[in-house]
Amino acid sequence: MVAWVWPSVLDQSYLLFLVIIFTVGIPHGALDHIIYHQSRTRKEKSMVFFYFRYLGLIMVVGIFWLLLPVPSFIVFLLLSAYHFGQSQLYYVKGPVFLKHILFIIWGTFLLSIMITMNFQECLTIFASLEWLQVHSWMSRGLWNIILLVSGIVLTSGFFYIMYAGFISKFRMILELVLLAAFVLLSAQTNVVFTFTIYFGLWHSLRSLVIEYDSLYQVIRNYSIQRFLKQLMPFSILAISFLIAVYYLSEAFIPGVSPYMLFIIIISTLTVPHLMIMYNLYRTYEGNFTKP
Repeated sequence: MVAWVWPSVLDQSYLLFLVIIFTVGIPHGALDHIIYHQSRTRKEKSMVFFYFRYLGLIMVVGIFWLLLPVPSFIVFLLLSAYHFGQSQLYYVKGPVFLKHILFIIWGTFLLSIMITMNFQECLTIFASLEWLQVHSWMSRGLWNIILLVSGIVLTSGFFYIMYAGFISKFRMILELVLLAAFVLLSAQTNVVFTFTIYFGLWHSLRSLVIEYDSLYQVIRNYSIQRFLKQLMPFSILAISFLIAVYYLSEAFIPGVSPYMLFIIIISTLTVPHLMIMYNLYRTYEGNFTKP
């Protein structure tokens, strides 16, 4: 339907990807240091400790990509699934273990939608990094099973938490409609376009709103202008780093897809970012009162 209404949109997927990632996607992780500093449970920690741990985790993930690319890729998908699920369902009540399961199943279902609906495109992107040897272990059948199982478990989980009173019927319907929309979007477009819409215009933008609101609650006279100003330094640094790595990549990993290169770089940032956002979502869920 999207391609029918706007036939040329898919030809510009890469341009949309760059614009959204640079303006929303990267900035949504540019305030990790400020969120950490403002956390009531971590004010006693010095910023030296924060940067040491943050940069240390980035280096560790990078080393794992060099030594164990396949396990690193799989772990990245699992961590991304959990992070996406938590950012979407952080408001759900109930036992902690149940929420952990729900988070990872939601994210797994989302990723399996995008990969299954555009399997050949994804396989081409993943296979551009020869270290992964995806042709030897990744198949359409595998992802079809992941999609089916995660979809059944997620739907069952939603009905359970609704009847248990951990989520309202209205919220559950909204979540199911959203997932149905992503199924339609993936089926009608391509994976780059779908990922851009989800990661950029949904996940990242939503995270920015939550980050601003959480800082607004603890910083006196906090404003949008101050928020945007604080986003700039690390956003510019991260964008510069991405551009530099892109142009240097040909010397070290020639032929790799720029999208696969983006996955590798983002994966190095995911672990420390996930830790910061994990604590934010845990404390923010009790404060969130907006519909």
